[in-house]
Amino acid sequence: MEGLNITWATESGDNFTFSIRFPSPSVTLFSASIEVIFAVLTILGNVLFIMSVFLKKKLRTPAHVYLVNLSTTDIFAAVFVSLPSVDAFLNEGWRLGETFCIIHNLLHPLLLSTSLWLSAFIAVNRYIYVVHKLRYRSFTNKVTVTLSVVYVWCFPAAVRSPGYLSPGFSQYAPPTYVCRGSLSQVITAALIYIPCAIVVVCYSLTFRWVRKMRRQVETHSNHPGLGQSNNKGPSRHVVRMIYALAGIFALILVGYLPFVLLINISASLQVTPDPDASMLLYPLIHVGGVVNPILYGICNRNFRKAYSEILATLCRPFGEGRQESRTPRVVTSSLTPPNAEQALGVPNVQQVIVVSCSREVATNH
Repeated sequence: MEGLNITWATESGDNFTFSIRFPSPSVTLFSASIEVIFAVLTILGNVLFIMSVFLKKKLRTPAHVYLVNLSTTDIFAAVFVSLPSVDAFLNEGWRLGETFCIIHNLLHPLLLSTSLWLSAFIAVNRYIYVVHKLRYRSFTNKVTVTLSVVYVWCFPAAVRSPGYLSPGFSQYAPPTYVCRGSLSQVITAALIYIPCAIVVVCYSLTFRWVRKMRRQVETHSNHPGLGQSNNKGPSRHVVRMIYALAGIFALILVGYLPFVLLINISASLQVTPDPDASMLLYPLIHVGGVVNPILYGICNRNFRKAYSEILATLCRPFGEGRQESRTPRVVTSSLTPPNAEQALGVPNVQQVIVVSCSREVATNH
């Protein structure tokens, strides 16, 4: 299905004809295949990450609580957003009902807003840990972490749900095969722009402080007469993890930015977005959920160790089954030989000596 012409007749007798373009079947099939791959990898990778945090006591830190919630949003997006979209792409239409079409339209931006606010709290947490380390425990405790997690889930839902659940807001968009809706600039600023600004400011201040500490350390090392600096700054492990967390935020933006720009630019020009471009850019929205668990493992050896232990435990039954199938069977008999030499048919040493002596006596006689 490449396009559809629709003619609208008014009461005055005027006819208006407009066309709806659909993405090509090859582009639709390609996007659906990428979505399936991303969804499976997202579920497997983030479930592995969550298991690592819950099974390893060393990994149960306040910062990782935020990451567990971020992984949860990625899993929800894979199950309730990506897979239904794949079904709509392959069938060239939405067949899961009007109610779930509205829910699908609500979850997509809701999970984005939750991810961005989680990234904002992660950035604040890392800023306090690096720059104000002595005050970190007073600012980061069970109460503050719990309240912030409740906020990132409830605030976007409270702001978005009334509009999305109102009649007629979520409408089926034929060019994309899913429901679509729009939000006011005020709601967009509260759910997207503000957390993005918090992330940028916090990471900028953190990296600036790290560079400042490194310059002080280099200055004192090059001039021994100045003495040693008391504050050597964060370790390489901490700095590496900060870069990883900043990369996670960048992936979220990079994934959504092309698709959002295409929709907004088309809306400002009052034209319909190119259906092939929309279909090709759609899988990029979920690329962060695939890469995030990999970044955790690359930048944290504790996660790498936990990953390997969990995977080894899960694969152990398959390895034992193969090993048992390759092990030769040992046949035992109730008639046990006197010794091992007789069992193998090999004469013992005493028998060899007696036979050789008897042969010598026979030859002498």
